[in-house]
Amino acid sequence: MAHFSSHLMTTAAPVPFDLAAPRPEMLDRTALAYQLARITCLNGNVKFRYSVAQRSLIVAEAIPQLVWRVYGLLRFAPAIIFGDPPQPVRDHLLVTGRSGLREREILACVWSHFGLASPDAAAARAVDFACMQVEATEHRDVMFNNATALPLSAKPLARAIKPMPDESKVEEAFIAALDSCLYWHREAVGPGQRKDEATA
Repeated sequence: MAHFSSHLMTTAAPVPFDLAAPRPEMLDRTALAYQLARITCLNGNVKFRYSVAQRSLIVAEAIPQLVWRVYGLLRFAPAIIFGDPPQPVRDHLLVTGRSGLREREILACVWSHFGLASPDAAAARAVDFACMQVEATEHRDVMFNNATALPLSAKPLARAIKPMPDESKVEEAFIAALDSCLYWHREAVGPGQRKDEATA
């Protein structure tokens, strides 16, 4: 349960998260994995336990370029603050300006925490396309009620989404994937490159 006091929010991290002035040191990798493994996607409209961490793993795997996978894995990290509203709600809030800017600020904070620069345009497109593929796959495999004929922007992935009911195992898989994705990103970027140049 998250508790609000003015603009401070309690997360699983050791220090409170300041919504008015988010900083990278307010995040913690194990706390991030812990929470994402326990936040249910799609506002509970699911056939089985399906967490944000599991979705993040699938999005990362759907990106062919190893160097960009870390951005897919961390795409939904702001869920530790906002939860996981369905994409139409997220799009509506972005259009109306109610949460889009703040979500982007928190995502930038997440990137900075892990020593990542903002993704360039090509990486961002790859992440967006993977997210659309996973959204279509969720519609096919995960949604309890998927009868509503909503327009989908991509075809689903060939591999079906299977239940991962053990939260601890999902958490461990997320941390292992994070370590792997960071390794491949840093290998591609190179140790001599400045962080502000470290785009994929």
